[in-house]
Amino acid sequence: MADGLGFKTFTTGEVLTAGDTNGYLMQGILVFATEAARNAAITVPAEGQFAFTKDNNSTWYYDGAAWVASGSSSPLTTKGDVYTFSTVDARLAVGANNTVLTADSTTATGLKWAATEGDYIKIAEIVNTTTSAFTFSSIPSTYRHLTIILDARSSWGGGNAGIGSIRFNGSTASIYDYVSTSQNVGAAGDRNTSLSYIPSFQTVPATAATSMSFPAHIVIPNYKGTTFFKNLFSSTGSMWNTTAANFASYGITGRWRSTDAITSITLLDASGGDFIAGSVATLYGVK
Repeated sequence: MADGLGFKTFTTGEVLTAGDTNGYLMQGILVFATEAARNAAITVPAEGQFAFTKDNNSTWYYDGAAWVASGSSSPLTTKGDVYTFSTVDARLAVGANNTVLTADSTTATGLKWAATEGDYIKIAEIVNTTTSAFTFSSIPSTYRHLTIILDARSSWGGGNAGIGSIRFNGSTASIYDYVSTSQNVGAAGDRNTSLSYIPSFQTVPATAATSMSFPAHIVIPNYKGTTFFKNLFSSTGSMWNTTAANFASYGITGRWRSTDAITSITLLDASGGDFIAGSVATLYGVK
């Protein structure tokens, strides 16, 4: 096909040559069923020529070397998608909640969704509707550290110290250690080794406890590592309803003598298993 000759107003009776037809009249937008049909029909396209393909409702222009989409339909399909470019226009799918758009030269579009350093991402939250323990299972290995925020209640009414315990991967082997410090009336710090749990939150001795509260913040660093034993730190404020209405605060460090990556966590109350309905435990991953 000849190069376009621009625009011309023809007069009545004027005779059109083949050059006129190719250079003027063929500059309109030609319609084809597919790109393949267009390429078969126009074997020598002229720079600036336009064509429309019905199968994808796209308009194309020839830039002198190749057909280029012009005003083609958007590649976006989902709320929150980002219109980007690699070698052609491209869709970057919307990221997960609480992630931000970050430059990354290793990706096709130079962009990716990612959590910012130090962000807390909620993995799971359990709200008891019946009396039961808390178990977080299938914990993903995509974080640096884990932390648990606990607001739990126990109806345990025995004497001595009420202990809330934590276990990893369902292990009941006697390979847990802990050391605690406390600030309360009539109670002191404690330590123990070779238990089948870590007492990560506890109350002081009480002989008339009727309802104990375990608000706790538990931190588990490098939970997915496979080189060192797993450690935790728990800071706790423990209350119970008695005539004295006492309050105690604890700091507890514990160790699970295993190099396995942590994939599940179970929290138990002082009676060996259950927290009453309404108790809440929330597991976060730290980036």
